[in-house]
Amino acid sequence: MVLRCLVVDDDDRFLTLAREILEGGGITVAGTARAGAEALRLFADLAPDVVLVDVHLGPERGIDVARLLADAGGGAGPGNRAVVILVSVYGEEDLAGLASAGPVTAFLPKADLSAQAVRAVVAARRDGGGAAAPLGGGAGAPPGIRAFREGLRGRGEP
Repeated sequence: MVLRCLVVDDDDRFLTLAREILEGGGITVAGTARAGAEALRLFADLAPDVVLVDVHLGPERGIDVARLLADAGGGAGPGNRAVVILVSVYGEEDLAGLASAGPVTAFLPKADLSAQAVRAVVAARRDGGGAAAPLGGGAGAPPGIRAFREGLRGRGEP
């Protein structure tokens, strides 16, 4: 089964890298959105299996967008619900359990983004698992993600 993904992030560089990484690993990026309203519209139109939502979406909070997506229902993921994964340049320890709240299935550091990691979360959800554990520490991150993260550090972001 080919997974269809919606990526929600306010950074165009990350949207481009995420598309390259996921599609390079066999996941179709059905759409990208930069804000909550656009994400909701695309979610309704595309019915993705999985949605990656950045924790920090400019003035919006990713967890709020994730809740709106979950409340909207639909999706083509396990149980006809899209799997919602929060992503961030921050580590899970910096987010104080945010990923375990509400409709979020898992947290994935941007440095660990891969098609394999997304598939593992979806499989855990399909097999009846609850929230999946965070995946790795970033050492094996694809070069584009490592460069993206280093660029953020250069701007004074973690």
